[in-house]
Amino acid sequence: MEDNLKRMIEIMDNYQKKKKTNKNDSQQLKLNAKNSIIEIINNEIEFEESNERLQMYLENTNITDLNFLYRSLEYMRGNNQDGRLSFERFAFLDEDIRNLINSYDIFTEADLFEVIFFFSRGLHNPLLNDEEFINFWNKAHKLAYLDIFFKNTNNCLAYQGSYTTYKYVKKYLKEILKEDSQEKDKDLVYKDINKKLNIVTENLVPIANELLTLRNQVPESRISVCNQGLKKTTVKKENSPITFEQQIFINAIAFGTTLEKLKDRNYEDAKQLLYLPHQRITK
Repeated sequence: MEDNLKRMIEIMDNYQKKKKTNKNDSQQLKLNAKNSIIEIINNEIEFEESNERLQMYLENTNITDLNFLYRSLEYMRGNNQDGRLSFERFAFLDEDIRNLINSYDIFTEADLFEVIFFFSRGLHNPLLNDEEFINFWNKAHKLAYLDIFFKNTNNCLAYQGSYTTYKYVKKYLKEILKEDSQEKDKDLVYKDINKKLNIVTENLVPIANELLTLRNQVPESRISVCNQGLKKTTVKKENSPITFEQQIFINAIAFGTTLEKLKDRNYEDAKQLLYLPHQRITK
């Protein structure tokens, strides 16, 4: 279990103990707990520049290339306190871009989605000719945008599940994309990927069981990828078809670790997907 997660658990335990004996100071206790959580997040955010190779990979790789990351942002219920982290949400969270969008009489994320969606059907809005918007929209689809977005503590707290998944991705990329390696980026990032996918698929139930056991050991915790279906996966019958969500889960586990670890049944890397939602600490 990661040190920061242990500290989160300690904050929750301390809060619960003090709340029982200091009922009149509940607001102050919540504030103290939140400040401690913010300190943990601030200490783990990587504010320094990535090495040149990693930075180029982040800038050139689409978020949607990693389907488990994309779905963690947009579709996995309960991942984020502030809900779905869609590309439209990115646009409205940026004050300058929001003002630009508003100048075209587009005032909600749903309206912006319709503008983008209907463009593919030949219905064109002048916003889509605006160079500033085009540049932002293209940038917001890259991993590098998440790297910037999650350097803001409030974003990490509001979208904690998505942040956890991105940390998992970034950690793996940082370990793999060494500047002194002569191999191509894609070969390094996706080394042995088919073998890894096969091993994870074959060991899906025991992997899910190990993560479920860990999750049960930490009250109120979640897995940032496919949390809702984790328990169901532990009772998957042999030779039954892999569901869509289970395949997303498999992709996530296989991506962030090495073939050697999987062969040794070492699933420590996957345990980085466990997190304790900050809002549950002071419930």
